[in-house]
Amino acid sequence: MSDIDTIIRSNDIVLFQSSGCPYCAQAIAALKAAGKPPLVIEASRDQRNVLSQRTGSSSVPSVWLKGKYVGGCNDGPEPWMGIKKLIANGDINKYL
Repeated sequence: MSDIDTIIRSNDIVLFQSSGCPYCAQAIAALKAAGKPPLVIEASRDQRNVLSQRTGSSSVPSVWLKGKYVGGCNDGPEPWMGIKKLIANGDINKYL
């Protein structure tokens, strides 16, 4: 098991970010405002490569709820994905 797997499985909400990324800042702020502060990890190049292999996306933020990838700030590979969408419609609670 990789360090990423350990991090994702050991925390309810994990957000991989890149400093200075406005979408990362928006996603973190949205989670905190919803009373669901994430574990924030500054993603290294190696971690981003692993995330890309797992999700098909190397972009950040990469948000995980109880081990399930739920996309980024506004979207993801599926139409329902994106942390702001999940918070707005209340579906975030389905994953926590």
